[in-house]
Amino acid sequence: MFFYRNTFEHVCLWEQQCQTLYNDINEAVKYLDTLHDTYTKVSYKTNSLYRACEQLLADQAKLLNITECIENRLSYFDDVDRFSKVKYYY
Repeated sequence: MFFYRNTFEHVCLWEQQCQTLYNDINEAVKYLDTLHDTYTKVSYKTNSLYRACEQLLADQAKLLNITECIENRLSYFDDVDRFSKVKYYY
């Protein structure tokens, strides 16, 4: 009789420990799901920011090219202005 009671108590303890472990695992899974959702959102925002930065860099390169072209064209006017101030003596 003592043997059965002792075995039953051990089985009950194991059941409680398994239930506690099961609850801990479920809680960990919930945290992991939350972490995964957060990671997905951050990853999406990071990728969006990266694409926006890439587009801004491309736009900057285009604008720099346009600026150089405008500066080159304006330099003609500067040259004309300088030449018009030079007096030619014949």
